[in-house]
Amino acid sequence: MSTTQDKAVFESENERLGFTMIPNVILTSTVLTPTEKIVYGILRRYASLPQGCMPAVSTVCLEAHISKATYNRAIKTFIRSTENPNPTIPLITIIHRPNQSNVFKFHDISDQLVELLRSAVRMEEEEKKIAKAKKKRTKKSSKSQSGSQNETPIENTRESHFETPPQTSQNETCPVSNCDTNNIELNKQQQQHTELDKNVVVVVDLINEKFGKKVRPKQAKDLLTLAEQNDVDISDCIQNAKDYHDAVGLKRSIYGGIQYAITNGWDVEPPAKREQATTQADEDPTDLELIKANLIAQGIDPEAVGY
Repeated sequence: MSTTQDKAVFESENERLGFTMIPNVILTSTVLTPTEKIVYGILRRYASLPQGCMPAVSTVCLEAHISKATYNRAIKTFIRSTENPNPTIPLITIIHRPNQSNVFKFHDISDQLVELLRSAVRMEEEEKKIAKAKKKRTKKSSKSQSGSQNETPIENTRESHFETPPQTSQNETCPVSNCDTNNIELNKQQQQHTELDKNVVVVVDLINEKFGKKVRPKQAKDLLTLAEQNDVDISDCIQNAKDYHDAVGLKRSIYGGIQYAITNGWDVEPPAKREQATTQADEDPTDLELIKANLIAQGIDPEAVGY
């Protein structure tokens, strides 16, 4: 890696002014975050200096009051490089030069970039006139220079979001990505959400089948998450709450009863024992009080089971 200091160049030398100019479409962009706008503004300020030297990452982080990780996330949105060949909005392109300093090329705000930035406000008519006039002057200047030096006009070689990124040195090969990691991760998340939505429908239907009442999809989703955290089967927990409801009667909502079944579990006497206790009471009424006391000791309301 080169130890020389990186430099920045503008497509138009008129951009080198004694103050930082940030286009309104960038300031009012609904795509760029506030942090991304600040980082872009700081880089543009240094690029406007006479020597056009780019600051160190630590300097940008200090002035923007952000961490290095935040800086790295921010520049992925608007800086194109060999490591990041397809940024969301290519405002800057890093041209890597072996054994030399890198060049940070700030692009003119083309119509394609204006569309990508999705500004929150529309350009005033006067601003449009000024922009068109400046574009015409640039074209005339480019044509006069190409006519005298037999060079290709700048406009014909200007890069845009839809054109091929700048070529690197012969000794440097641009990495080729066969898939977009971010898209793969997004697809995985979408698949997980789809699977979760299916399970939510199943839980809502199961609760309605068991209790004759429906819970909201959000409640069903919360129950699924809680069951996963406690490593239990949601169907078994719903059945446990149903058994307790039939034996004793839930003193809380169905949603709360299932929550308790997931985290603690209801202590429900098997139906066979309850039927046996009922039969014994019918055959021997003298033991009725003893059976009631036994049920109460087990946490079961005698009246709920027919005593």
